[in-house]
Amino acid sequence: MTVAIRAKLETWAARAALAAAVFSAASPIIVAQDGVASDRAALEALHDATDGANWTNSTNWTTSAPLSEWHGVMTDGDGRVVRIDLTANQLTGPIPAELGELDRLRHLRLSANELTGPIPAELGRLENLRGLYLSYNELTGPLPAELGDLVRLAELGVSGLGLGLSGPIPAWLSRLENLAWLYLGRNQFSGPIPAWLGRLELVELALDLAAETVEHLVGARRRRRAQLPPAVERQIVGAKPVVV
Repeated sequence: MTVAIRAKLETWAARAALAAAVFSAASPIIVAQDGVASDRAALEALHDATDGANWTNSTNWTTSAPLSEWHGVMTDGDGRVVRIDLTANQLTGPIPAELGELDRLRHLRLSANELTGPIPAELGRLENLRGLYLSYNELTGPLPAELGDLVRLAELGVSGLGLGLSGPIPAWLSRLENLAWLYLGRNQFSGPIPAWLGRLELVELALDLAAETVEHLVGARRRRRAQLPPAVERQIVGAKPVVV
């Protein structure tokens, strides 16, 4: 091999190594930017589906501002959405399935609005979700079984949906081993209290019973398991409201 050919090969190899290094360094940025764009699209879908123009506060929504500056939205260091809190913000309409694309979302709080229609099964794809609050809306049941895939979920609030939730307490709740706060009050659940409910390590449990309301505080979750009081051996009929 001549000196000239060897020099050309070394030059090509150096250029290839440089290009690989540049691509490797840029890839996380590209991925992060794609994720932010996807999050923005999901938030815009929420805005459009729930009459965002008439929200109580819609500061910066659907603008070019960083998502962290949109009212009720919190992001991580990559600009990805980790929290949405639009409690009592006059959202009207259905929850869009696109929220299931927010793969870093940890907390979703949409209580005390006028949301209608079913709870989308796509929320079951939010594998990082820790808290889900949909209480006091006009959502229709049943609770989608896909929510049982939210293995990191620690807080679930679906109180005050009235006729939206009826029948037995869903058995898939027993799969949520990290669940600590469970609010099922002011609904129309019926049937016996399931035995597995007493095995969950709950800090707080709210249910409605025929004769009385149960608001069961269990204390520090790390100290002891939840033990349901004798009163909850009765049938759940949702006859008395509980505020949570």
